[in-house]
Parts: sequence; structure tokens; C-alpha cells
Amino acid sequence: MNKTLKELDLTLVNENETLDDLQLDGLHLIQKKEGFRFGVDAVLLANFANVNRKHSVLDLCTGTGIIPFIIYG
Repeated sequence: MNKTLKELDLTLVNENETLDDLQLDGLHLIQKKEGFRFGVDAVLLANFANVNRKHSVLDLCTGTGIIPFIIYG
């Protein structure tokens, strides 16, 4: 069952975290407010990749690991 942002249990998000909308089929990601976070460059790179469900994707040291997450979404 897909939940909208309004239906999400926001108690899962701690005070030191944010719930970020990936603008991708309703996917959201919880990130710490402090420290390394993914940015728009990772989103642009993931959208540049021309892959489909038949392809395999290997993430080698791209930072937070968000790129394969976005590609899969």
C-alpha cells in the first residue's frame, strides 16, 4: 500500500533528521540534518543514466549511495 506524505508516520523522523521528497513516484528518504547529505548533483547524475530493469547497476564510492536508490525508483 502506497502512502502519501500526509499518511506517513512522522514519528519515525527524529529531531536531528529530515524527511526529503525525492520527487520520484512518492519516494521519500530520511537524512540526518548534520553531516554528509546527498544533493542535486546526485539526482542529476542518476537521471542521466540510461538504464532499465534489465540492467545491473554498480555503485562504487559515489558518496551516500543515493544514485542506485534513485535509479531503482
